[in-house]
Amino acid sequence: MEGAAQQRRLLPQKLDDATTFTEIHVDGTTAEYRYLIGAGYELQNFAAFERGVRAKVCASSMKSAVESGASFVYTYSAAPPSNRQLLSFRISSCP
Repeated sequence: MEGAAQQRRLLPQKLDDATTFTEIHVDGTTAEYRYLIGAGYELQNFAAFERGVRAKVCASSMKSAVESGASFVYTYSAAPPSNRQLLSFRISSCP
């Protein structure tokens, strides 16, 4: 959570052709990461996508924060003009 201010200075950050990391918000022990999915791209299989993100978080240094009570919320929205929320999920435990 301490790195949020540093990360925020680097935003927006294009991660790949489809995804732009746009915002990070921290409230207590919860950090929310917001992303835009570019026009012409869509998330096909939400459950598989969420499992992939969860696996990455739980295999990283973020796992110790989760085990200490932190939560991470990931929110993905369509690019303008729709800005429609496509997917949002919380990671508050690791297997």
